[in-house]
Amino acid sequence: MKISVDRKMVNLTIISGIAVTITLIAALIRVKKAFGISLDKSFARLEARLEKKDHPFWASKVRAVAKVRTVASRKKQKAWIREAEEAEKEEFAIVQRSIYLCERWDLFYQRSLNPGLTPEEQDLFDKIEKEYYEGIDGRSIKLSDTYSRLDRERPAGAWVREFEAMSYDRRWQHQIKECKARGGCCSRLCQCCSKARCGLGGQKGRVDCRAANIHCTPECGCCIRWKRDGETQMDEIQEKKRRDLEWEMNLSFV
Repeated sequence: MKISVDRKMVNLTIISGIAVTITLIAALIRVKKAFGISLDKSFARLEARLEKKDHPFWASKVRAVAKVRTVASRKKQKAWIREAEEAEKEEFAIVQRSIYLCERWDLFYQRSLNPGLTPEEQDLFDKIEKEYYEGIDGRSIKLSDTYSRLDRERPAGAWVREFEAMSYDRRWQHQIKECKARGGCCSRLCQCCSKARCGLGGQKGRVDCRAANIHCTPECGCCIRWKRDGETQMDEIQEKKRRDLEWEMNLSFV
């Protein structure tokens, strides 16, 4: 009997919540018609108020209605979202390339101390330094410009608000599927994506790299080594890389 009563209470709560949401939406539409206030701005304010009151579920329902009522701007918003996602992927790629270059630089640096580098190795060492200090900086500046432009050109609308409201965990889980499909670290035993990716910073004579939990891009050093060497037990590879500098000294600079 208690379970039945609880279910009735839950159903009544849901129904009353839906009724309140519909009433609020109808009121927004009437206000828009009467005073010429932007319908999308009205939806945005209602969503913000619901989220502030800790009602993300109802905010998402209002956002769903807003999509239907403002469908004309969908194409522009979707294009902006795609570009924002590409910018984020480029940010991940820059971080991963930086880490890979840090690791390569460190191995050549240690070799240069003892027994020394051959002319061919020195040439590759110079290329690594040049890409890190010039190539990575150039990509970072370009990305910063892209983010600034995206911020200026951000279109108003329910799709953009949904994209920005998506939780970190939800996006992370969605990206796991993409990473596995690309053959990234989520599809192998190393599971690098679930660990903070960090370089060899904080030690004298070594290049600093930031730590980050990010999914694989074509610049992922672990993926590059896996494709090159055909290894599957990446935990063993990472340990071997630390023990044996010769493992990386094959003069292949990808």
